Amino acid sequence: MPVKTALIPLDGTRFSSQIVPQVARLYSPTEYKLMLLRVGAPVNGLVGQPPRPVSLDVPVPLYQRDSDLAFARHPIYATQAEASAVADLETSLLREKKALEQRGFAVEIEVRFGDPAEEIINVARAYHVDVVAMATHERNLLEHFLVGSVAEHVLHQLHIPVLLLHPQQEQS
Repeated sequence: MPVKTALIPLDGTRFSSQIVPQVARLYSPTEYKLMLLRVGAPVNGLVGQPPRPVSLDVPVPLYQRDSDLAFARHPIYATQAEASAVADLETSLLREKKALEQRGFAVEIEVRFGDPAEEIINVARAYHVDVVAMATHERNLLEHFLVGSVAEHVLHQLHIPVLLLHPQQEQS
């Protein structure tokens, strides 16, 4: 049974998934289990705005938009939207999961919603992972100052090894 856990955050791009073969090459399936993490944007339900009466004398509800009426008849609740988003994000990780399992790794999938850096940190701490392995973009000084870096935030907040790979940029 694997004794260590490597967390691999992926964002759904080929760029980020370039870390996967490197992890498979560096770590042994007998010593590590792998956890693939996908962080999505928070989801909301879709429900229509409540109707407003035409007047005090005529209690017929009036919707401001047709979409409000449609969502009042068939709302999509936040729990439904989140379950759908979880399924989509889990499906997006299946290719990497199968490839790693074929190489002998035990692989788990974790899906979270929120800020990617914070969720990587939360998962690493909650599951007591031993290493985080992720791809990182090369940023110039201005980009770094304006948008920061998920990898940098993770590096500063975790006290475990963080393996960073600067893979080749995708050609357009």
